[in-house]
Amino acid sequence: MSTQTITENIRGPNILNPFTRPRRASGIVSRRAFECIAISMIGDGLLAVIEPERHILLWRSGPRWWRKIMQPFVDNPTLTRCVGAAETAFGFWLASAQRP
Repeated sequence: MSTQTITENIRGPNILNPFTRPRRASGIVSRRAFECIAISMIGDGLLAVIEPERHILLWRSGPRWWRKIMQPFVDNPTLTRCVGAAETAFGFWLASAQRP
């Protein structure tokens, strides 16, 4: 048993040492961040499913390489809907994986 462990047993965890501090606060922050990402993915995916042409046209502008990536989605609304459905499903999975 180390001296640090004995000290922690007597006085509790050393709050000044970041390696022994409880990680509960940072855990809730990361879960909330993942929840926000999931909410954004669900909304973006649903927009792509419901109105693929309008939605993809908002994302089409930008540098040439970006427009080249977006062009298949502009040409094929069904592809946009499929990717949107997958994004929505992944967003729901991500949100359901977050526990309080």
